[in-house]
Amino acid sequence: MKIGFYFENSNNLNAIPVPTSKNFIDPRQWHADNRGYANKIGFNGGCNLHKWLKYFHPESVITKLIGDDTTDCDVNVFIITLSGNAKMYIYQNIFGFIKKETLEFLHKHNITIIIDYASERPHMWHAPKFSSNMEWCYVIPTIIYNAMALKVSVPIKFLLGLSADGLNMLRENYPIHTTNDTSVNISFDSYQNFWLYYRYNIEKNIEYQYKFNVNGNVSDSKFFVCLMGVAKKHRLAVMSKLIEYKLFPYKGYSSLFFDGYTQFDIKWMKERVSEYNFNLNLIDFNKNYTVDKFLTFNELEKGDLIPPVDILNDIYLNIVLESWSGKVGAIPTEKSFKPFYWKKLPLIYGTVRLVNQLKELGFEFLDIFNYTYDDKNIIIDEDQAVEFCKNLEILQNFTKSDIKNIYEKNINLIEHNYNLFMNKKMFNLVEHLFG
Repeated sequence: MKIGFYFENSNNLNAIPVPTSKNFIDPRQWHADNRGYANKIGFNGGCNLHKWLKYFHPESVITKLIGDDTTDCDVNVFIITLSGNAKMYIYQNIFGFIKKETLEFLHKHNITIIIDYASERPHMWHAPKFSSNMEWCYVIPTIIYNAMALKVSVPIKFLLGLSADGLNMLRENYPIHTTNDTSVNISFDSYQNFWLYYRYNIEKNIEYQYKFNVNGNVSDSKFFVCLMGVAKKHRLAVMSKLIEYKLFPYKGYSSLFFDGYTQFDIKWMKERVSEYNFNLNLIDFNKNYTVDKFLTFNELEKGDLIPPVDILNDIYLNIVLESWSGKVGAIPTEKSFKPFYWKKLPLIYGTVRLVNQLKELGFEFLDIFNYTYDDKNIIIDEDQAVEFCKNLEILQNFTKSDIKNIYEKNINLIEHNYNLFMNKKMFNLVEHLFG
């Protein structure tokens, strides 16, 4: 399958970046100096979906400019990558940031517009609070009416970070929207299987493969790794407990980044987490926590899949803090599958029933941990964090030798998870997203 990615210029700048401090930007100004503006705010403006697929499937991806031939590919797409304070662009009408001549070309050849905002779903909310079944009651109609206003009739695919249940709910509530004079064809898809990118990486790029050799680089006390990435409220809660229980930095490696967050963003997260007796004063919000040269914020986008080999050879347990927590439905990403491929003991915290879903896929977990945080009956997100952190309280009493013994006693579990991951028959991600 060949996919044509259309861009408005040779720099692949279909993206719409905006810092959180801005509430409005003129589309004409955006088109006049998008490259300079993107660089100014520290965002490269590129299309990540194009980048990843081009990297792993160069023979399947054709990069095109508006006006190029449309007949040499099985499917052609025009992707708008939303970044930063993206909800402001929904207010303003994101389709207004597409040049008139570009929109005419898309209509002439019926090229699908993909709105890519899969990584930060909560930022799309139109109001500070919604119940879980009302999150999209303003977002989707706004996009539909914006498309109607500019008479956008080509297919629109909204690429989101939702579980299968969340997608089904959207599809039920927002079928193809039709009026007397305008038809807006909007559908929904998800990065729920984004971890397949990682699998492609493993299979096709030998330089990124982790060569298993536990104890290859031995420290006296560290036995776990917890790569959190950018700060989110459930990660702040867990980080405070890792520090309180002296698990970090004494017994493990951890990363946590605050780049790109305003003081308002941090204050918002701190207020919600601190109410549940998490001591956030233990966290230094003026610095990024990194574990080695591979895991600095500036390197994440281009090197996120490079395994920190020395660290992995030194530890037995992988504590995973998924991109999302709470009640939005089970959403595993590549993060949840790394401990299986890396042959580590897994302790995974994400959306409710995530662990149960992984168990249903056949993966096995340790009996020593308490998984009540995975209970679908937990009503408040922060209660889930409290339940998960009971496991960290258990871990503070273990030495590296203790964890090593647990690891050796559960080697069959580790091998089972590894083999299941490597042998799992999965559908082709490219065909799934663009078919």
